[in-house]
Amino acid sequence: MGWSCSRAADRTIDAIETACSRSRLENKGDAVSNVFYTNGKRYFYEISRRDQPDGGIAGAIFLSPPDVDWCRKVGTFRIDGAGRVVRGPALFKRAARGG
Repeated sequence: MGWSCSRAADRTIDAIETACSRSRLENKGDAVSNVFYTNGKRYFYEISRRDQPDGGIAGAIFLSPPDVDWCRKVGTFRIDGAGRVVRGPALFKRAARGG
């Protein structure tokens, strides 16, 4: 069985994936949908498989330098059931606002 989220949170994660795609194009990065670049550094996010009580989405963010075989957790993110990014990197917050 998978996990579920509200329609608004789902739209926000779609916008975040689009913003991540743009950041990969700008940095000539790989085509993995959860990878993004900020300040010249490569990151990726993982979504928690736990349902959030409000229909939101939560997850972790990792720093993953290119050409190395390690990563390091550097933070978390949360999208509430209304689709607002209440915690996360600026890239996620801009994407949620349509930027």
